[in-house]
Amino acid sequence: MHATNGMAATAHRLAMQVALDLLKSGGKEVDAAIAAYVAFGLKERPATGIGSDFFTIISDPKSGQLYGIHGSGLSLIG
Repeated sequence: MHATNGMAATAHRLAMQVALDLLKSGGKEVDAAIAAYVAFGLKERPATGIGSDFFTIISDPKSGQLYGIHGSGLSLIG
């Protein structure tokens, strides 16, 4: 799915729509990514939650620089 100036790719249609709705209403990309993650957690609980993986690519519009977040691996709590 895509919006005029953005796009979202998730494993669940609801999470994608949440991200796109947020972008269409003027939200930032990072906000859309977090909203999609939360929505995905509601529909696919075993695949998300504390200690699960998170990957994203963020573009700085001023410099054109891309930044990647690779949030995976063992997570210890306690």
